[in-house]
Amino acid sequence: MNKFKGTLILTKSNLKRDAFRLSIWIISLTLISFALIAAYSTMMSDDTLKEMIIMRATNPAIRMLDSPSPGYSLGGFYTSRGSVLITILIIAMTIQTIIKHTRDNEESGVSELISSTMVGRYAPLLSAVIISVLTNIFVVIITTVALYSHDLDLLYSFYTGISFGLMGLFMTGVMAIAVQISQTTSGASKFGWLTTLFFFTISAIGNLLGKFDPNTFKVESHNITFLSPFGWYQQMYVFHENNMYLIIPFIISFIVLLIIGFKLINKRDIGSGLIPAKKGRKDAKKSLLSPLGLFRNLGKKSYTTWFITIVLFGLLFGFVSDEFEEGLSSIEGLEYIFGSVNSTEYFLALIISIVIIPLLIFYVQSLLRIRKEEVDNTIENILASGVTRRKLLITKIVESTLNLYIILLFLVIGIYVGGLTKVDIGISVILQSAFMNSIPILLVGSIVILAFGILPKYVTLITYGVTIISVGLGPVFGPMFNLGENILKISPFTHIPTPLDDFNIMPFIIMSILIVVMTFFGFKGFENRNLDLN
Repeated sequence: MNKFKGTLILTKSNLKRDAFRLSIWIISLTLISFALIAAYSTMMSDDTLKEMIIMRATNPAIRMLDSPSPGYSLGGFYTSRGSVLITILIIAMTIQTIIKHTRDNEESGVSELISSTMVGRYAPLLSAVIISVLTNIFVVIITTVALYSHDLDLLYSFYTGISFGLMGLFMTGVMAIAVQISQTTSGASKFGWLTTLFFFTISAIGNLLGKFDPNTFKVESHNITFLSPFGWYQQMYVFHENNMYLIIPFIISFIVLLIIGFKLINKRDIGSGLIPAKKGRKDAKKSLLSPLGLFRNLGKKSYTTWFITIVLFGLLFGFVSDEFEEGLSSIEGLEYIFGSVNSTEYFLALIISIVIIPLLIFYVQSLLRIRKEEVDNTIENILASGVTRRKLLITKIVESTLNLYIILLFLVIGIYVGGLTKVDIGISVILQSAFMNSIPILLVGSIVILAFGILPKYVTLITYGVTIISVGLGPVFGPMFNLGENILKISPFTHIPTPLDDFNIMPFIIMSILIVVMTFFGFKGFENRNLDLN
């Protein structure tokens, strides 16, 4: 039988099943694209635009987080300042799409039903790839329309959309391999995000080592950045040099990765991965004879991966702390741009605001683990052993929160050891700032618990929606939208004071009350509803 047989029918079926989720992604990316370019075009006078480009381009540490400046223009500033956020969202959409229609179907048993019909072995993966490509084509269109609607050149706007879509195309190829290697959805997702982090770090180092030309307003990155797909789209320098020959490595890598992905399908059975699940002990350890021990064992690999990744992240920022602080101190008009905050205080606030984002993602994913156990019907076995629902949920919250603060502690140590001593900030001050930023994380976590207890079917959608809003309107990305102070206050992270001397306890009291109230109703909802089993 033709191994691609049934691809078209399967694709139509998958599009119907996934229409709502994909619509949310497309609408969100559309709103973000229009909001970013609208904010930049209305808030940026010529002088302000020059100040912002110089401020960001002359600071090596900020260059790690931005795309390199292609030159002096509104379109160039958009690609420099906003492209990283948009590409990360595109990557998230792509990872979720490929997993949804491949590995997730295998875990739920849907793939076995599909394979029992006249559908070829390659059809499920090809269907997922087609859907991913189609959604990225939509990204190209909406980006082009958003930029062109603000009087930017149509062709260059299209080039910008192409650069974003190509990142989605590359990750489609990566995930085609990831879903063959890993035996679980979480493992495939982890593979995708670690690949993203690896390549982003390469491009970040290349941008860090780059040089800024004050005559052309261009940042010339180090050649190492060409080893990363992030570097490929960034080095296109759209709106200025338009190096569209860099489309070639995207196309080649996509084809090669896709071929490898299809080849690997033949080397495994449905439901299994190339890396088999490790067999456990014949007899359980004593530490596993409790809900806490069970949850810690189930999340051990994920926790270890997050721990290493986040601590290395902190070390990386610590190592560039002196360049960061020196760059901020040399900028004229710093108070005008950031308010009456000295460079050291702003540096600490910005670094903590950045590194707290992966911690937030870790925490909500850890809490969502209990929902996965419910859907997989394993939670029923735990409850049948005499463990109450309240004890089960308390255990999960304690385990997730304990892991959060352990990682947070080592993150602070990593930042300090990495080099924050160079800018004269004590570890106690870093701990204070990190602890204050953990309260909004707990608040987002309480929303997850509330949704799990009351709206279990929509808890994943609510979780990632709240996470995106909290991060998107927070101090790192919020100012780029120019939405006004009241809108930005929707994010709990905006209530963290930048200068630690301006500490106001009232926001923390309000957030603490909300945490308790939402957690309480989450418990009540879980205790009084039926289990949502497959």
